Amino acid sequence: MEIVKKLNQVLLQEQYDNKKCMMDTEVYKNIADMYTKTEHSIAVLSDMQNNRSYVFSSGIALELGLNFQDRPTVIDSIWEEEILKKMHPDDKLKKYIHELRFFEFSLETDPEKRSEFSVLSRIRIKNKDGIYKFVVHRMFYFFSPYNTITICALSV
Repeated sequence: MEIVKKLNQVLLQEQYDNKKCMMDTEVYKNIADMYTKTEHSIAVLSDMQNNRSYVFSSGIALELGLNFQDRPTVIDSIWEEEILKKMHPDDKLKKYIHELRFFEFSLETDPEKRSEFSVLSRIRIKNKDGIYKFVVHRMFYFFSPYNTITICALSV
């Protein structure tokens, strides 16, 4: 998919490989964990510099047929394939387009105000019975000069 290639280019910015991220990933892991607990959701924290994701989940994961054993479950990619493969194909494309547009919007926004914004959409995901169910997808970006961290959350 061409949009995924474009997202990889902008999100996994290789020119920063030799510069250390100035954000404490542990702080954002705690935010994702607390978000999951308060919203009864799944939250994915993606560390763009290290191309790694941390998945935090609640009961909604089992309802959707996802079983993340560890808290967090660590994935060596910013793409959480177990979740993505359950998305309706049309909604997956829309998610990618929203993500790219939101990232570009964030880059154009005053750095002091970037954390005030998130993108919210409804997408369909197959539940444990194979039936598509609408969930809310919410995405936040957090920027440092050499890295971007994103938190994506799914809730019913």
